[in-house]
Amino acid sequence: LAAGSEEMSAAAEEMSSAMDAATKSITSIAQQIEEMTTGVNQQAQSSQSVSSASQELTSIAENLVEQVRKFKV
Repeated sequence: LAAGSEEMSAAAEEMSSAMDAATKSITSIAQQIEEMTTGVNQQAQSSQSVSSASQELTSIAENLVEQVRKFKV
């Protein structure tokens, strides 16, 4: 009976250790996903800024072309 109890105790310790390792791995993965999400969000904001700047430059260029046409005539 004592041997069975020791085996169960050892198995419980092993399971506890495995669960701790799994918890640490899951926590690490969650942190990495959060970091990736932050990076993706920053890239999205940068892309939006570039798009806005591009639209503004297009508008300025169109305005400049119109001004040059008026000047030539």
